[in-house]
Amino acid sequence: MRSSLGRLCALATFAAGCSVPLQEASPSISNTCAQAQDCGAGATCIETRNGSRACAATSADLGGLLLDVRPPVSGNGMGTGNAVVGGGAYLVEASTLGQRLAGSALGGVIDLDVALPALVSLQKGRINAFAKDDACATAAGESIPAEVFFSRTTPHVGLPVGEYKTSTEFAATEEAPNGQHVFATALPAGRYDVYVRPRTPEGCLGLDEQQLPDLPPYLIRGLEIGAEAGQINIDLPQRQTLTGTVDSSAALSVEGWTVSMIDRATAKLISTEPELVNVEFGFPSAFQVEFHPTKIVTGEEGPGKPAAPFPLVRVRAPEADGYTPALLGALDELDLDGNYDVALTLGKLSKAVDVEASILTTDTLYGVAATVTFVSDFSKGLRFERTLTTKADGSFQTSLITASAELPGQYQCFARPIDDSSPEAIGTVDWQINPGEDFVGHTLVLPPRAVVSGSVLTAADQKLDAEVTAAQSARNNDPISPRAVQGLISDGALAVSLDPGTFDLVVKPAEGSGFPWLVTSQLEILDQQAVALGVLRIPNPIVLRGRVLDADNQPVPLAAMTAWLPVEDEDASTSTVVQVGQTVSDEAGEYTLFLPPSLTH
Repeated sequence: MRSSLGRLCALATFAAGCSVPLQEASPSISNTCAQAQDCGAGATCIETRNGSRACAATSADLGGLLLDVRPPVSGNGMGTGNAVVGGGAYLVEASTLGQRLAGSALGGVIDLDVALPALVSLQKGRINAFAKDDACATAAGESIPAEVFFSRTTPHVGLPVGEYKTSTEFAATEEAPNGQHVFATALPAGRYDVYVRPRTPEGCLGLDEQQLPDLPPYLIRGLEIGAEAGQINIDLPQRQTLTGTVDSSAALSVEGWTVSMIDRATAKLISTEPELVNVEFGFPSAFQVEFHPTKIVTGEEGPGKPAAPFPLVRVRAPEADGYTPALLGALDELDLDGNYDVALTLGKLSKAVDVEASILTTDTLYGVAATVTFVSDFSKGLRFERTLTTKADGSFQTSLITASAELPGQYQCFARPIDDSSPEAIGTVDWQINPGEDFVGHTLVLPPRAVVSGSVLTAADQKLDAEVTAAQSARNNDPISPRAVQGLISDGALAVSLDPGTFDLVVKPAEGSGFPWLVTSQLEILDQQAVALGVLRIPNPIVLRGRVLDADNQPVPLAAMTAWLPVEDEDASTSTVVQVGQTVSDEAGEYTLFLPPSLTH
């Protein structure tokens, strides 16, 4: 999931905090059987690869199961030679491999070989200039240096996506014996977003004898790369220019602020990011932003392709200012005339008001060191955000701006304890900052985390030791992210403390136990409200097993495999994914995945 795991002590003593390093759960209890009658209704007794026997479910609801397969970087011819940033090399929908994963009478075991297709080798690709003098090109269509990123796309929210990075090199080719800028990479066939960052060579000077800046980035969304692609050449489109002014006031200096454009689907920068010029208090500051319009590809190129959504225009302060970021909204809402000229008004803001406040525990006796974020919307689409860190005793001083000399500023204040093992939860409060009145002596009291408890038992009513993790659901739209936690379940007793939010709670029996994970999706946690889950019974698994094979039908050893299950949103228009298991193939390329037969909601 998108949140990284934090620290906690997942025992009843967690409320007092815990700094003891977590130990991996040991398989004190294993899933074993001698005959089908030992396994109860809806299950049978199967033989595993190591010769032992285990109970397995005979029905499942795993339709749409996805396998993220990551071969080792080198060995067996599977290395890509790319810089791969996050995510896996292959994404396989298990149903396409010819086996049924939902329904009854499954027999407990599904034999499934995972054949990985050959990587697509892209050679001698070029990034071509639109016009003469683009990045020192001598003619339109000439190749220019660039970095190129290929990001695998997926319709599922929360699924890790691999990004392949490559850069052009200057080399002689058949069509250009004197050399040209070309790139090469190897990646699985599929649909990708391609992000190009053109680079201006050192010594490329303009008329003022100064180094020319880099061209703006270029984004292509949804480019299908087939098994026979071979070569991809990308022609940069004609650059567009967005001009305008930022109108501030004497209360807010925009010295050093930048204006840029962001693709709203990928959040990638698609423009230059110049600093505001002619900055004077109370007067508009002019800007000029160059960008390449984003291209959207749907299948074969041709007429009828949808236009890219209008990008977002962002005004951003220097990092030290604390107003970063300020997001103004979609270009089509700001540029009603469609002439790429906008006037951005930051509002008739008043002078700053001094703020002194503290973050406290529930009993209000102790301060809590925290990260504090203030958010306010002053005008259409404009969001101010200021983030600071308190002192060790929870106190802080800052300044906030009102909407005008007469109107107050309405702020949402969020506080998150710096110590992730703290028993206090994330807290929020609404504050009104009045013009001309210092805001002093106020407090934000953090509530305790909500305790989630339950008993983890096997089908035979045995108390289980296991690992437990709780991570923010990928569909969570909270303004700040609840902290992810992990810990241990001892003697079947589950007790974790969580921030308000929506979580995927996963109980992970010890590896080698023969038990599957128990996954509870979309667990909603409200402020200070304890959640008693009752008995959480580890189900009998569906056993997925087989070999991981390369394009030459040879085994792929030590391939990391992660199983994900899509969960539809309420309107069924989108889905997220929940991780339901993981394993690594052995030296012979064989794997076994013990999967839960279904999710718990």
